[in-house]
Amino acid sequence: MLSAFRARGILRTAATWGVGLAVIASTLLVVGVEVGVVPSSVFGIRELVQIAVRNAVFGALAGALFAVIVARRERARAFADLTYVRMATAGAAGTVLVTGGLFALAPAVLPVGVVIAGGLGLGLVGAALGASSLAIARRKLPARDRLSAPDDSVHTLPPVI
Repeated sequence: MLSAFRARGILRTAATWGVGLAVIASTLLVVGVEVGVVPSSVFGIRELVQIAVRNAVFGALAGALFAVIVARRERARAFADLTYVRMATAGAAGTVLVTGGLFALAPAVLPVGVVIAGGLGLGLVGAALGASSLAIARRKLPARDRLSAPDDSVHTLPPVI
């Protein structure tokens, strides 16, 4: 059963990833227009808002999927046992799975090569967000909690369901 504690963690992760991807995409578009790589005659404020909203929704979906993957996969581990590689893998999996799901729902919108390249790029972004999530979580905890013993059940991740 999904508890309020678990749901809050998933929603917070989803919101963080949504805001993060929206900021990254919006910043890249603004820099691209200012540098001249992206034509300003095609991309204006309307497209900036659309890109921010789309990436916020995509990031929220990927962040929620990341949180579920971590909670299910790492539920028997202590917080001290989490590694950056495992968190980055879960982050990449979250973004790649959402990309694949969106392509499966609307395969005629983009060519397969574009979706694969975008999925790989977003996989790298998801990996960075996953590793960053662990880094932020470790900074927020007191030092005594970061070094807890693996068999300490108080510091293990709870299961999602």
